[in-house]
Amino acid sequence: MSQDKSLNYTSYLALEEILGAQRPKSDEHDEILFIVVHQVYELWFKQLIHELRYLQQTLEEGHDARAFATFKRLLTILKLIVAQLDVIETMTPVQFLSFRELLESSSGFQSGQFRELEAILGRRDPGVLTAYHEGSVDYGKVKAALERPSVYDSFLRYLSGKGYDVPAEALERADLVVLLRFRPLRAEDLLQREVRGVVQRLVLAHLASLNSSRAMISRCTSDAPS
Repeated sequence: MSQDKSLNYTSYLALEEILGAQRPKSDEHDEILFIVVHQVYELWFKQLIHELRYLQQTLEEGHDARAFATFKRLLTILKLIVAQLDVIETMTPVQFLSFRELLESSSGFQSGQFRELEAILGRRDPGVLTAYHEGSVDYGKVKAALERPSVYDSFLRYLSGKGYDVPAEALERADLVVLLRFRPLRAEDLLQREVRGVVQRLVLAHLASLNSSRAMISRCTSDAPS
């Protein structure tokens, strides 16, 4: 194989495509920062979706160690996503407004991956589909995520696999009515160290995702730095 055809750093990471994906609509200096930050968000969203799907698989298969490691990675990524807001906030509202009108109706609320993440984490709101054209890629992905089991569904299956008495209807769909009737864990239930560890990490991941969602919703509401 000739040297120019061999795999290298640039070709493996598709850097020409990635570094050529910033296409500003103006000559304003700050627009590149705005694009890069939001593209990085989308890359991290892609990784979070990948990790959450794997987490669901490890939970349902009862692999405690793999689930613990995946929880740790997820929490680290969520922390980084929130911290990334510090970068975009170096742009003033005046700097943002210098190119905002050129973005037309574009909004962070249109992020399909963000809505997909919400669905994986348990939010079931079909109303979010109205942001997309039926038949579009985002519409299909978000709709599919809304119809698939959430992380909490996978957690209930994990508990069932560990011998806890989980009602069959809860294993099918962890809807609100079922959850109000079913309290899977009491203090005396937390005797298995592995189960206790999974519960602790699930709570931490939930809190971290809430924090991240609040930050993202704040960003999406105005799409402007504070």
